[in-house]
Amino acid sequence: MSQKPENLCSQVPSPTVNFSYVAGESGDISERVAFWDAPSTVQWFRDHGYILYQRGPPQIADEPSELTFPSNSSTEASAADYPYAHYDLTDTLWARESEAKVVFAQNSLNHHVAIKLVKADTDELKILQFLKTLDLNVLRDNCVIPVLDILSIEGFSFVVMPRWGIYPLHPWPQTLRDLLMLMHSQLRALNFLHKHNIAHRDINEGNFLVNHCVHDDDALQSTVRKELRSQNHLLYAIFDFDHSVKLPPGVDRSQFRLPYKKSWGSINVISDTAQGEYDFNPFIFDVGALGVLFCYKYQNPGIAVNFSLVAGESGDIAERIAFWDAPLTVQWFRDHGYILYQRGPPEIGDEPSQLTFPSHSSTEASAADYPYAYYDLTHNLGARDSEAKVVFAQNSLNHHVAIKLVKADTDELKILQFLKTVDLNVLKDNCVIPILDILPIEGFSFVVMPRWGIYPFRPWPRTLRELLGLIHSKLR
Repeated sequence: MSQKPENLCSQVPSPTVNFSYVAGESGDISERVAFWDAPSTVQWFRDHGYILYQRGPPQIADEPSELTFPSNSSTEASAADYPYAHYDLTDTLWARESEAKVVFAQNSLNHHVAIKLVKADTDELKILQFLKTLDLNVLRDNCVIPVLDILSIEGFSFVVMPRWGIYPLHPWPQTLRDLLMLMHSQLRALNFLHKHNIAHRDINEGNFLVNHCVHDDDALQSTVRKELRSQNHLLYAIFDFDHSVKLPPGVDRSQFRLPYKKSWGSINVISDTAQGEYDFNPFIFDVGALGVLFCYKYQNPGIAVNFSLVAGESGDIAERIAFWDAPLTVQWFRDHGYILYQRGPPEIGDEPSQLTFPSHSSTEASAADYPYAYYDLTHNLGARDSEAKVVFAQNSLNHHVAIKLVKADTDELKILQFLKTVDLNVLKDNCVIPILDILPIEGFSFVVMPRWGIYPFRPWPRTLRELLGLIHSKLR
């Protein structure tokens, strides 16, 4: 924990939160960034023993960067000293937070911490206050992120936790034991919360952390994390309670209900309230969501890319097509929510066709629902990719998407990962294709984008305004 200065009678007043802050809403990111970066905020945290990370240079025009960097650079990696993480300094230990609800800092002992802004009088704050009262060994054994400090201001609190790593599945576990350790940790975490009448209500892979910190993009292929996992040195923890509810100790959680609308939104990974139910039990909902996570991530074997993929080289097209069309690949994507297009009949002798067609045919054209495109069904919505680096599919809502295979540890993947963190409206306004999903496998990632049309100049623009609109989009 931070060793606070003896004299906290700073001349700097407590920060005032002057922006909207609602759970589940992104809000005005620039307002939040301005709050965190204000000299008075930075000094207030310094007076309380925390040196905030510095913000990186703008990545899009004049918009503030989501990237922040430690103010005090370390020169050596360090082993975990619980509750703090292993720090891997293969690259700068920067962090990204797309919603600016959390900032990162170093305490007076140079440990890295995460600081989250939490509204007063909420279940989230009550849960975090409860966790702060618990012995660290209890939290470690039950796989829950520790709370190190709570700094209260008017209407809010800053909750300080150790900075742990994201993407606990990366790199993919090498043995069944490694995978079972992660699953067991997730089960223990949920069981512990439920025993204390806490329903998490947002069970997904992104709400589990691992006690290994690395440059965010390097987690995908971190050899250090792979070694730590093989040596049984990794710990996992559940976090993020902004959708959670905490019942008083005497309330029977088996009888507790929430209105069905409380299950809607990004937290809903199962369809248990889609048949007209009036209410639901959030504790049972948690268990179902964790089961879906297990099924989605672990039930079926992974797929392996067994062909050469070099930028600028066409490679063996037949090998690539065989990979995409393999029943294991098709089933893997189906399990992840995508139904691949079917391949058409051979066009030249026995060579596989480059043409694919939607598996689920639509009978009506549709207007664009951004980020998806207008679909014109004058003809079958077939697609062709001559290099077989991209395939097309439909998601669970029948929207058409493009899926590109991208090598790990490339600038291309780093760019696509960055774009995935950017708000859709920002991408729309700046004419950049949105990234909907990234599915990592060993050595590669499948990057999912909406399927849009090619040949934007066809048919040729009829007016100068139309032509200038296209030119302006390219310039933006």
